[in-house]
Amino acid sequence: MDGSDESQGGARAGDSVDRRFVLFMDYSPAFSFLADREDRLLWVNETFLRWLDRPREEVLGVHPDELHGPGAAEQFSPSTERVITTGRPLSMEQTIQLADGSAMFLVGHKFPVPQPDGTVLVGGTFVDMTARVKAERAWTEAEERFRTFMQLLPALAYTKDSRFRYTWANPAFLRAAGKELSEIIGRRTDEFRSAGPPQSDEEGEESAVIADGRPRSFRTRFTRADGTLGHAFGYRFPLSEQGDDTVGGVFLDLTEEMAVRDRMVERESRLGTLFERSPVGIAVIDLDGALTEVNPAFAALLESGAAELQRMGVTDIAPDGSDSWGRSVLRELLEGRRSQHRVDTELIRPVDGSSVPVSLLLTLVHDSAGDPQEFIAMASGRPASPSVDASRWSDDEVTILQLVAAGASDSQVARELGMGESTVRLRLGALKRRLRARNRAHLVARAYQAGVLATAQG
Repeated sequence: MDGSDESQGGARAGDSVDRRFVLFMDYSPAFSFLADREDRLLWVNETFLRWLDRPREEVLGVHPDELHGPGAAEQFSPSTERVITTGRPLSMEQTIQLADGSAMFLVGHKFPVPQPDGTVLVGGTFVDMTARVKAERAWTEAEERFRTFMQLLPALAYTKDSRFRYTWANPAFLRAAGKELSEIIGRRTDEFRSAGPPQSDEEGEESAVIADGRPRSFRTRFTRADGTLGHAFGYRFPLSEQGDDTVGGVFLDLTEEMAVRDRMVERESRLGTLFERSPVGIAVIDLDGALTEVNPAFAALLESGAAELQRMGVTDIAPDGSDSWGRSVLRELLEGRRSQHRVDTELIRPVDGSSVPVSLLLTLVHDSAGDPQEFIAMASGRPASPSVDASRWSDDEVTILQLVAAGASDSQVARELGMGESTVRLRLGALKRRLRARNRAHLVARAYQAGVLATAQG
């Protein structure tokens, strides 16, 4: 083989190497380039072109500010200058702020490429780490949010390893236990729990959760920091692929709520006993005027059964035409014109229509939001009004009643009987007390009811 053949063979081998290099660089996932000291691109691989989404002729020789947007050259120039000045490769992370406001995160190398004419170009190969960096930042932010959430969470939360030793607990748990985190990490509950009442089989419950591989809800008891017995409700759940953590728990401290509930139950029990055994008749009336509940004393007043009365309304037990109590009075209470209503009146027995004289107190009850909820009626029997003997009334008394019934005023009655107005008022006051009347209209009604006016006019 002569020299020309060797030369041609060497050229073919060199061409083959060049082609392999070009193919390698084009298929490489890394961005590769060759640039001058002003960062004008002299060569780029296909990966770089695909990311730029431009043909090669629009990229080569173009200034970075024209290619990536204003300010790009300032981002690249410090590292380019350092490579040229030192003549050594530079491993680096490069953050590129793009024109659309987004950021690109690259990791790779810049290195000097000496030329035959003595100039130095800069080569570079970088891997796009944007997705990874964003994922790591998102993970870090998520961890920070979770950490903040658990710090502020009022529920008791913890994790344990496979031997039921604590690996972590949040501040609410530590406050309830009266411990520092360092005092419980690596220890089991019975190793730091102070003496106190017996508690639930905590580790047995956690073993069951791990065996089932699914969460379970539990009511549990625990010794609080002050030594008292606490109550909690929550969940224990398995933790898989979480390092040493095997089981976790999150519980709400219901101690105060349980105490309130117990007090409410006790109070309701006392009120129920008072309601059932009170000698005073008590009826609960809804806002529509229906009897919803009556106690035995109220039922006894009306000589009826409680179940029978609870199907009735106030109009069924109030005297016909009476304005002493009934829907009109309930409406005034609802409208806030009265806070309570106390009156001597009568109730009607449904069984025979007879009346029973009572002293009645009506009260409107509001709910926790301040809205009207129901009425409470408390009734106690009172002596019946004494019978009135019409023959024992003087002519002047009968005449006064007749004139008032006819609508005469005090001055008109005074002129008719030749009395002073003050005398008429005194006589009217005595008549109201005698007939147990509240006002003039009631006085006339009571006079007719007693037969005084009927006798006088008959």
